[in-house]
Amino acid sequence: PTAKGWLVVLYIALLPSSLAQIFFMRGVELIGPARAGVFINLVPIFAAGLAILILGEPFRLHHGIALILVLGGIWLSERKP
Repeated sequence: PTAKGWLVVLYIALLPSSLAQIFFMRGVELIGPARAGVFINLVPIFAAGLAILILGEPFRLHHGIALILVLGGIWLSERKP
């Protein structure tokens, strides 16, 4: 990678990753580990969304299916018994 590429990697490694961990730890503190753990499944959804928005990747059927499955699983796990 070029110098710009290394700067982008450094930025991603430090700022967003650190903030994500801090916010996730706060979420665990607020709602508990069992409920917070379910939301880790949103990581691939956000990754696909950013690839579509930033990289211009086309939205395809498998993106939609994954979105529905992940959100459906979260919905099922968050329902009250």
